[in-house]
Amino acid sequence: MAQPSDGAQQFLAMTLPSMAAGERCVWAITLGQDGDELIGIIELRADDGVSRDHRGFWIDPAFQRRGLMTEAAERVTQFVFEDLGWTRLWLTNAVDNIGSNRIKEKQGAELIEQIPGDFVSGTGMKALWRLTREAWLARR
Repeated sequence: MAQPSDGAQQFLAMTLPSMAAGERCVWAITLGQDGDELIGIIELRADDGVSRDHRGFWIDPAFQRRGLMTEAAERVTQFVFEDLGWTRLWLTNAVDNIGSNRIKEKQGAELIEQIPGDFVSGTGMKALWRLTREAWLARR
């Protein structure tokens, strides 16, 4: 799936209202001594009881396959399970996003099903994962 050239702007436009309402947190992933080079984001969404999609992330393709997103996912997951006391995370990604699949596997998530999904780049199949606190702790 090709990403639109204005994907970051689309994401921010969609995200700002829910951040203002306290329904999601978004962290910047930066490089540079002063953290002045934005290379990605990771977000945590409140459980609305319907969507089964709590965490999402994006990183500039130039910085993929360096372990940076794995590190960010670990920090947010630790926050969720240790600080917030959640017992599980529902996670999704495009089925063909091998890197995203791998991060979830490394964290101990279980693939539940594949369902149709909508993405910034269009429609496609979405992988639905469940990560429990117990599974995450067990692989540490």
